[in-house]
Amino acid sequence: MAEFGKNRSAVEVSPLRVLIADDSDAIRGILRRLIAEGSCECLICGEAVDGREAIRKAAELRPDAILLDLSIPVVSGLEAAKILQRECPTTHVIFMSAQEPSVLARLAANSNVFAGISKTLLAHELMPLLRSISARKKSGREAA
Repeated sequence: MAEFGKNRSAVEVSPLRVLIADDSDAIRGILRRLIAEGSCECLICGEAVDGREAIRKAAELRPDAILLDLSIPVVSGLEAAKILQRECPTTHVIFMSAQEPSVLARLAANSNVFAGISKTLLAHELMPLLRSISARKKSGREAA
């Protein structure tokens, strides 16, 4: 029995590491609160206020997921996603935007990112998306 316990702890998965990339203090605060109150083991490993900073922090922190505002300044969300896919291929990118959910879903699919979420639906859709990424991580299916 002791041996089983030893093996079990060796395969335990660390919390889902999330990078928040949005230029709005208010949105970052909402995301922090939703993640803190959510029933998913998540750790906010960093925050960025522009696309260039998001790319730099992703390379440095290697998050499991990035919540990326499409209209983030300096380097747009679309351009940042292209760079992130090349430099951090196992990181799941989730676009955030005020656009209609159907438009956002199409943008996410065309950009080959994990998902798109409307900022008006964050309270309902964020945690299920993060749980999905966490389940992939736990099952060993890291890539999107």
